[in-house]
Amino acid sequence: MTVRAVANPHNIHKEPAILHNRAVGYGVVTFNKKDRTIKTECYRRFDDPLEAGSQYPGWPQTVLQEANYARKANGYLPEITVKGIENPVFQITNEKTMNMEYAIRINGQSFVAKVFDDSASYTIKVGEPDKNLWQEQKGFTVNSDSVDFVF
Repeated sequence: MTVRAVANPHNIHKEPAILHNRAVGYGVVTFNKKDRTIKTECYRRFDDPLEAGSQYPGWPQTVLQEANYARKANGYLPEITVKGIENPVFQITNEKTMNMEYAIRINGQSFVAKVFDDSASYTIKVGEPDKNLWQEQKGFTVNSDSVDFVF
């Protein structure tokens, strides 16, 4: 876990102290689907969010979608291009452990999947879950050729 900002106010001499000397307030999380970013905001309890500077120091914070899974890659599978559906979901499964490594909806038509065991082979499942359209191919390695999934 990475902590990017905290709200830890000090004694501000307002009553009731139990309310004002804590990090009371509320947060707002905004998902920008187009940019694939997540913005978190942290406001003091009684402050107006429309006023500049009303958030706790260090806020807001914006991170990229992929930063939420910052596990370090040991290798990369070849580029996979998808034709016939927009912004597909990729599911990467390690065939050695039979564990799904991760799933991600990409922004675009091609993807290079990071993997964590460069000696393993992987199953790639690609599709559109909202329409229950899926294709799956097994046996991908870091040395495989690029491939197209056509729907």
